Amino acid sequence: MANERTLTIALNTLPGLRAAVARDAFERFGSAAGILAAPADELAGVRGFGPALLGAVRGLDAPRVGEDEERRAAALGVAILTLDEPMYPARLRLVPD
Repeated sequence: MANERTLTIALNTLPGLRAAVARDAFERFGSAAGILAAPADELAGVRGFGPALLGAVRGLDAPRVGEDEERRAAALGVAILTLDEPMYPARLRLVPD
């Protein structure tokens, strides 16, 4: 099973998942794993979670996609930082969505 960081990275690859929608979904379901496991009707209750995004989440092979992104980043010497990581720049947290 993929870790929370990997699942978060995978969710962030979805083109329709805007920052504000992701924030609301994380607040409601608590984690990337929670979002991925949430029933469709509950996801649809998150503002901005329309049918296309719901289909994208349901069709996402999150462990594979997240791991692929991590491998590509490592090969390029790039660090992926998620919001909950200590190294995430504090000033970026202040940028509005």
